[in-house]
Amino acid sequence: MDERARRRRTAPGWMTLAAVCLVLAAATGGSLRASGLASQFFSGDPTAAQIMAGTPYNMRDPAWLDASWRENKSIFAYKVFSALFMLGYSTEMGYNYGLSDQHVRVLHLFQSRNGLPVTDMVDATCLSKIDEQLVPREQFIASTARAFPLYSHMKTLAANDVSRDTVAYLYSLPMQVLPDDLHLSDYETLQCINGQCVGFIYDANGASMGEPVDPASDYFFVGAYFNTTNDSRKPTVTQDALTVLHEYAHYLDGIMPWRKDPGQTHIGLIDTTSFYAIAYDLSRRGQPFDPYPCYPRRSSDLKDWITKYAYNTTTGCADGTAMILEDWSESFMMYVGDGRDFRAAAQQSALVAQRYAWLKTNVFHGLEYDTDLAGGIQSGCNDVYGTSNAQPAYAHCNDNYVWDYTLPTVPVMTSLAPDRQSPLTANGFTPVTWTATISGGASSVQFQFWRQKGSDPPAMVQDWGTAATYSWTPSSSDAGNWTITGYVRNAGAATAQSSLASAAFVMTAVPPPVFTDDPLLPGGPPVKVAHVAELRQAIDDLRARCGLPQFAWTDSPLVAGETRVKAVHVEELRAALADVYAAAGRTTPVYTDSPPTLAGMVIKAAHVTELRAAILAIW
Repeated sequence: MDERARRRRTAPGWMTLAAVCLVLAAATGGSLRASGLASQFFSGDPTAAQIMAGTPYNMRDPAWLDASWRENKSIFAYKVFSALFMLGYSTEMGYNYGLSDQHVRVLHLFQSRNGLPVTDMVDATCLSKIDEQLVPREQFIASTARAFPLYSHMKTLAANDVSRDTVAYLYSLPMQVLPDDLHLSDYETLQCINGQCVGFIYDANGASMGEPVDPASDYFFVGAYFNTTNDSRKPTVTQDALTVLHEYAHYLDGIMPWRKDPGQTHIGLIDTTSFYAIAYDLSRRGQPFDPYPCYPRRSSDLKDWITKYAYNTTTGCADGTAMILEDWSESFMMYVGDGRDFRAAAQQSALVAQRYAWLKTNVFHGLEYDTDLAGGIQSGCNDVYGTSNAQPAYAHCNDNYVWDYTLPTVPVMTSLAPDRQSPLTANGFTPVTWTATISGGASSVQFQFWRQKGSDPPAMVQDWGTAATYSWTPSSSDAGNWTITGYVRNAGAATAQSSLASAAFVMTAVPPPVFTDDPLLPGGPPVKVAHVAELRQAIDDLRARCGLPQFAWTDSPLVAGETRVKAVHVEELRAALADVYAAAGRTTPVYTDSPPTLAGMVIKAAHVTELRAAILAIW
């Protein structure tokens, strides 16, 4: 099962003499400190200090490969290589092509992405830019890294290798983002790594330890490919994170006859029988006594598997059967590490869709991941050199991919709640604000809101943005049954990925006023006290809705047969209604015979008719 990662379980070597000299020089030579650099990673490095002093370094160092054709950790080229690994860049671009210039290729990519001259030389400008980006990365990973249960037992890395926090982070983050019921205790983390999970546990003499490991013993942890010895390759950082997930999935697989110790409560925890039954005929085992279970596939189409590695596992199996274990581990790994591609694949294959749904329901309890980590060529990607015909081509390897060191979940909108009760009188002045509540998601999320009346087509009313609220001030014309729907996505994501919530809301309307002698036409009935009184009542109702006090009317109350309709009555009606329009943010109507011409005039039907129309327009 460790075949995928090809992790060599060898004891770590000691630092080379050159590396020791570099450390001593950094510790004792104040003049050798890298002036102008702020990261912990480059602090005190003598070669970095020389570069900052004006002496560029050529990444095509002839000592890049040692006598055994392994990447040489004792030279500065490897330190730059490690720094770019820490920034999330691919460190296997050349290696995957059978070349040995991956350290130069990744430098060129960094330079190109940052607007620097693309060259083999690392000068002060280039090194400063790398250092500038390392500082926030070091700060970002620190707390998660130091939560790694074996942090205090980590073996010192080679001087030019990645930081201790980087290794700890790669082992800690994938486990932290899993559901709580999949989190391991400190004790079980130790046993898992010593057994199935990726990484190594050695005793004080550098020898492998038996099982179980006594937590009180003198042991140390070494991450795979982070020994002090030289390695043939430095897998891209995303592959390290994916491998942690892959191997932990094997640990959880309940189909294996694990030997358990009481403290290992998660080993074989998940009954995967029905998962395997999706793509294999479990009634027909190929070799009953083989340690690895082999069964006939239900499909010979590679597109029905999430990765090539999940499919191509027939070694040691009888003809017509395949070893099933990698299907589970690859699917678990892709669900967490490349959720976007897994969901896209589920649209193309019913068997892939069933696996995704099974994991979502039985393992992750509805939690989904908005991830897109670049994989290795064993995934069956077809987007890097020499893989154009590879299948199933769901995962991507993308040499230009740069990881931000996060594994965000898909945000879920758990509720969309209004601040007013339904039904609400829609009066044109009272706003309703809906607030979205979410769980999960990245550090930055965006919201979008839609509104639908009855069976009418929905309309977007607030496009993607950071506001988790939507406010609406309905008017009487909006009376009816409404549905407000909110969507949430991680900032920059292409879709909302099914993360939405809806809220039903009923708007009721206030019946418009009924006026006497309507319509009031020239040459018809004269303007009466009752006409003015009706206008005053309607305007006072509007003023109350928008929080304005009642107007202090002249000649109040009006008395039929005693009060004569005057110009001042019309002027006050216009002024009182103007306050309402201002409160609603509407333009005040234009009237016939505006002051000062109204003074002393006989009040006309048009003066009343215009006020009635203005009231109904804002009602």
